[in-house]
Amino acid sequence: MLQASHSRLRKHVFACIVVLSVPLIVNVYVTIGFSVKKANALRRNDNIEDSIEAMIDSEDVTMTTPWLLVSRSIANKTIKTAKEFWSVSHSLNICSSSPIMLVGRLNIDLSDNTNFTFHKEYLDIISGGTWKPRDCFARQRVAIIIPFRDRRKHLEQLQYYLIPMLKRQQLNFRFFVVEQNGNNTFNKGLIMNAAFAEVRKIEDFDCFVFHDVDMIPEDDRNIYTCTDAPKHMSPALDKFGYRLPYMQLVGGVLSMKPDVFIAVNGYSNLYWGWGAEDDDMAARIKFKNLGIVRPPLTTGRYRMIKHSKREMNPAKIRMFLLKTVKNRFMKDGLNSVQYKTVFVKLTPLFTHIMVDVGEPPKDTNKITSMMTQT
Repeated sequence: MLQASHSRLRKHVFACIVVLSVPLIVNVYVTIGFSVKKANALRRNDNIEDSIEAMIDSEDVTMTTPWLLVSRSIANKTIKTAKEFWSVSHSLNICSSSPIMLVGRLNIDLSDNTNFTFHKEYLDIISGGTWKPRDCFARQRVAIIIPFRDRRKHLEQLQYYLIPMLKRQQLNFRFFVVEQNGNNTFNKGLIMNAAFAEVRKIEDFDCFVFHDVDMIPEDDRNIYTCTDAPKHMSPALDKFGYRLPYMQLVGGVLSMKPDVFIAVNGYSNLYWGWGAEDDDMAARIKFKNLGIVRPPLTTGRYRMIKHSKREMNPAKIRMFLLKTVKNRFMKDGLNSVQYKTVFVKLTPLFTHIMVDVGEPPKDTNKITSMMTQT
């Protein structure tokens, strides 16, 4: 008799544990959001939910105490919620790789006649610069990383054309504007590394697009997603007559999956001033035998916004760095980046990340010595 009582008690306890665990599982799925993998996982859990429902109605577990009656109520509600969740998620398809909303070649007008501070397409952008399609599963979650300094108007012009374009491409995207604090010499590679590290603390993304603020896309058939290999998205620039100047060019707009960015160890941290940090990245890609993917020149077209000349890094240092990439890149990059996060703020159209990267070495000989040691 005592053993039978203990057996029934164990069944009651087990039933409570199981039915109270299901709400937690469902809440996790809802919190994380829809995705194909999660939807499939939930579909596999249908058998678990059916088993729980059958167990509740069976004679093996008699709901006699108030606690078990409450548990049964929770379980029934949870099963209903889970099935409704699966019904909704199952009805959504993966967004097309060639959405019907695409228009092709865009009419870019950068004159002062356009009000770049407002666009009707901004109305459903979530604070922080986030958007995702409602009628299908986005193929990828994309982080748009924009290195920034004193280019507010350029940023407004870029987003004016890029946000509607990304929406037509049915992507789940979020804009991150990463700014170097202070007035010291700009270090694009270093703040790209800092941005990658900070963004991954905030949210998981399938794809990172590193995007110069002065590059305006001219064709929405140039899809802002990542491939297994790094994708140089801006091979045809008006500045170069819409031709690729050289095969190893990856500057302007470059998309990479996070594991690929980690594999090449990100950008170099040693390029203080503009120039050659992208060529350094191309060398890293080459030494990792990853290859470079590009859209056709007819669709990978961009206009560069005119701007004043920027401070270049010294040619001597630039050339020395490019010659030493192979021996240096696995020690100089994402795994050695040093910075301080000043703030992370949500604005209506982007997440603003301010980073302090310190001061550049003032002695050229000291820089060369540091590079040799690296």
